[in-house]
Amino acid sequence: MNIKNLLAYLLTLVVSVSLTACPDDCGTEEGGTEGGATGGATGGDCGGAEGGNVSGGANGGSVGGAEGGSVGGSTPEAPVYSVIVIVDQTSDVNDDGTPGVDICEVDIVCGEGVRARLDEDNSGIGSNICDGSNGENCVCQDIVIEPTCTSEIDRSNFRIADNDEGCDASERGKVSAYVSLGIGGYIAFDLDGADANGCQVTVEEKQGSDEESYSVLACPADFNGNADNCVLIDSATNAARATFTIDTAN
Repeated sequence: MNIKNLLAYLLTLVVSVSLTACPDDCGTEEGGTEGGATGGATGGDCGGAEGGNVSGGANGGSVGGAEGGSVGGSTPEAPVYSVIVIVDQTSDVNDDGTPGVDICEVDIVCGEGVRARLDEDNSGIGSNICDGSNGENCVCQDIVIEPTCTSEIDRSNFRIADNDEGCDASERGKVSAYVSLGIGGYIAFDLDGADANGCQVTVEEKQGSDEESYSVLACPADFNGNADNCVLIDSATNAARATFTIDTAN
């Protein structure tokens, strides 16, 4: 074979190998960046000399491997507990217009820049309001109902628990020194999306002859009275003053 025929043969061999190594959909940048979906299959086969093929080799392998692995193996984000709820757990009822736990003050201290806001819209009195026909297990408001409610003081006023006056505040001017949650009632404090973990919650309860209990919960931001997604922090019974640390991990 002369030298001319040998060169022609070698050229034919090189062209044949090049066509075999790169399928029709490999030679563009689109084929290369498509590696996120196809992984190394398309990108890896397209390792030619053109820029699109090099991008296919690099991006196809890295994007398909790294992003594919992270997306495929991701786990749902843990909920942020940004609402603190005190819920009545009292079983005894009474007929003096103040059923459930009687709370004088709730003091919540969190990290710098985090402020607890009383959320009246997501707080609820657990018993009926006294109307003259339900003398047992009803909460007095600001009208006189004989013989249950004669003080004209609103015992359902949630704002009392947020006034920093405590149980020592005298009941003057028809202003209550405490809020009665009623059986199963609750009061909520919103941290405006901040994580409640680490917050110190101090509850001051009015002491009396009835055995009254409550629990402290940490709840997600979408709390609307349903405690299914809340975490129980601790409970107390007839505690004049009790402090709790929010820790949803335990």
